[in-house]
This record gives sequence, C-alpha cells and structure tokens, in this order.
Amino acid sequence: MTPKKEPENDDLDRLRVRLQTESNDSLKLLRDIPNTPICSVTFDESVPSILVVWRNYATSTQFRFIHENIRARRAAPFAGCRCWRL
Repeated sequence: MTPKKEPENDDLDRLRVRLQTESNDSLKLLRDIPNTPICSVTFDESVPSILVVWRNYATSTQFRFIHENIRARRAAPFAGCRCWRL
C-alpha cells in the first residue's frame, strides 16, 4: 500500500502540469520561484515576513502556484534562496 499524498502536494502537481503548457515565464517559474520575470520572493528578516514583489502580471495558475509553494514550503527554503529560514 502506498502512502497517501498530502492534498496540497496533489494541488501543486496539478498546477505544475498546467504551468508546463503556459508561457515561457511559467516555465521559468517552475525552475526558479524566488526570482522570475513574474515576481521575486524573499524572506525579510527585519519583520520577519515573506516578501513577494510582483514584477509582471501573473496568470491565475501562476499566482496560485506561487502562493501554494509559499504555504507548502514555509518551513523549508526554496532552492537557491538562502534567506528562506522560517
């Protein structure tokens, strides 16, 4: 018997599949969430809080993917972003 996946992981998997069919920005988002043409995501130690700076319009799939990742990874860093220690 295989262990049941967390519901948010299923949601993220579905969002990943949808993003693969969207624009080049969506593909960049899949590779590097903290720094894309759509937004940058950092952890502000002075507050402390997660800071999302929107650089461009995000499709609903992109927007949801970014926020679901923030929620799912709130205790673990994104690859390449040393400041994600919550």
